[in-house]
Amino acid sequence: MTGVVVHTAPVTHGYLDHDSLVLHYLKFGGQGRPVVFLHGVTGSAWDWHHVGRELATRVTGGVPVALDFRGHGDSGWSGSHKYRSADHAADVCTLIDHLGAGPVDLVGYSWGALVAVMVAVRKPEAVRSVVLADVEASFEQSETDIMPRARKFASIAAAEAARREENPHAPSDLISLIARTGNRAAQDGQLEPKHDP
Repeated sequence: MTGVVVHTAPVTHGYLDHDSLVLHYLKFGGQGRPVVFLHGVTGSAWDWHHVGRELATRVTGGVPVALDFRGHGDSGWSGSHKYRSADHAADVCTLIDHLGAGPVDLVGYSWGALVAVMVAVRKPEAVRSVVLADVEASFEQSETDIMPRARKFASIAAAEAARREENPHAPSDLISLIARTGNRAAQDGQLEPKHDP
């Protein structure tokens, strides 16, 4: 990935400490109340890039903020493997306090939707609204039942192909961005996803 230039909307990278971890988030300009975006189990904050870009340029009164869950993207990995929904919800509550401009709007898809509901229940005074996408009302799957994910990719093209297969309707430029921001160079010269396996 050396020498690759990835063009993104203007973003600010933010960091905060919680539960002995450094958590990373993206802030997409704008002014006003934060709109906090939460990704799914295989995602990262960059999944929200196109949405954040559009909201920052078209909507007044809201600041799109997308969090990398612990163990995902550029957030720290939990040495004690604390990756339950409750752990992510506690991180989101800390992010809301860190942003200091509540109440916020929460938007989550898949696992992020479940975490958003949990945050709204735990901290109702800090949540103005909740938007849920791509999540079932109830299901038998536990927090540890995660679909198999590739541990390595031979190239960016291979990473893009895997993301495209998972998300066949996503724009090509977003697939490319997610593949490039969601992987890092491994010691063996391949690429490995930025998530705790």
